[in-house]
Amino acid sequence: VLEGHVKIRVEAQLRLMKAEQKGRTVQRTALLTQQVRREQLEAVTLLYDFSRETGNGFLYLEVTALSKEVVLEPGYYGSPIPDARLNPTKLAAVICTYKREDYVKRNLQHLNQSIFAQPQQEIARYLDVFVVDNGKTLDRAVIETEQIRLFPNKNCGGSGGFTRGIIEALRRKGEFSHVLLMDDDILLESNVLIKTIRFLQIVRPEHADLAIGGSMLRLNRMQIQHEAGGRWTGYRIINYNHNLDLTENISLLQNEALEPPQYNAWWYCCIPLCLIDENNLPLPFFIKVDDIEYGMRITRKLLVMNGVGIWHEPFEKKQSPQLTYYDTRNKLVVNTLYEDRHLLLKNLLIVLRYMGKNLLRGYPEMAEFAVMGCRDYLKGISYFKEMDLEQQHEIILVNYRKISADKKHSDFYYWMTAILQYVVLFFKMSISYKYLKDDYACNIEKIKCVEYWKKQLEI
Repeated sequence: VLEGHVKIRVEAQLRLMKAEQKGRTVQRTALLTQQVRREQLEAVTLLYDFSRETGNGFLYLEVTALSKEVVLEPGYYGSPIPDARLNPTKLAAVICTYKREDYVKRNLQHLNQSIFAQPQQEIARYLDVFVVDNGKTLDRAVIETEQIRLFPNKNCGGSGGFTRGIIEALRRKGEFSHVLLMDDDILLESNVLIKTIRFLQIVRPEHADLAIGGSMLRLNRMQIQHEAGGRWTGYRIINYNHNLDLTENISLLQNEALEPPQYNAWWYCCIPLCLIDENNLPLPFFIKVDDIEYGMRITRKLLVMNGVGIWHEPFEKKQSPQLTYYDTRNKLVVNTLYEDRHLLLKNLLIVLRYMGKNLLRGYPEMAEFAVMGCRDYLKGISYFKEMDLEQQHEIILVNYRKISADKKHSDFYYWMTAILQYVVLFFKMSISYKYLKDDYACNIEKIKCVEYWKKQLEI
């Protein structure tokens, strides 16, 4: 049962409304109408059994004044569920960071002021924060409180940072029901955490394996949604409901009608710990595509809903040669693990895409990093098993500085070199793709278990 509560004085008409999407228009229907008259400012309650409602849409309250001087105070809606029926819920919110002290301190200060330091805010009982510091630059004395823990960590990228947080949550057996993965450079409203926790507390038992994803809105145009979950096609990422203007009602209704996403990015992704164990941890991708692979692997049900999201810098501002390396290498691995049809074609197109677009943009060094990513992928699972993530990243940065300083040739030279490199890769991938598929499928367990990660992270 849905209860709508509002305080009102004098005479007004209250209507419980339903809004649904019909094509490109919004259709509104009155479900319940009640005329009220109050001499004093008093609470008015509307009750409605919405279990019979089907489809997607919104329920909302409409108030129409029937006299000149109507006083209305803010109200709320809710469902009367006894505490004894609430699901045991506690989140370990993992923030992975690398030398972004100002971002982390800003978000932690907001959480302290709005949740942890508020005596009336009972939601604090259901939340702890793990700050995984890959740069080892944060001061424990400044960061840590009773509910905020700091974990200095070896720089194994976002993959290693978030995995460290998951391992720490698993170590405290039975304390946490979910792990919430969050980027350090997001703009976060504490109300999003409250909505997430409250929703998980009342979800039906058959949905205990439900993951909650937060949509991403653009920091430079804060009403524009970048993505509400996504899907990997084997060649490109589909950002669900990309570029929707969330000030428009029709956009909000479109978000409600989403088909289930395949994954949610780790800017805000809440995963039930019942889906995770010490042999089912993220892959050592360092950065890029790790959230896609993990979502494809463990997420059975994923919900992205209006009102749960964050703001983030748009990704067109975050292009670099090293990101090209990781994007290329890691997408080839994901395809090899999950694609059966046209695997070779899709992988060849990935390499061609990253090489071609960077050559056309006049960035030959970025095309070279696509080649490097493909070469490392071709080394198979032993490459990932034996490498040190932190050292490998340093090698990539050294190569970038070397290639950037060595621009001695004409554009024609770089084009011809790229074409020859692609031809060589074409033959290598054509010859080895079946072997690589077997290699990754049979040996992937070796690089997603806690023993592997403890060695990588030196914990």
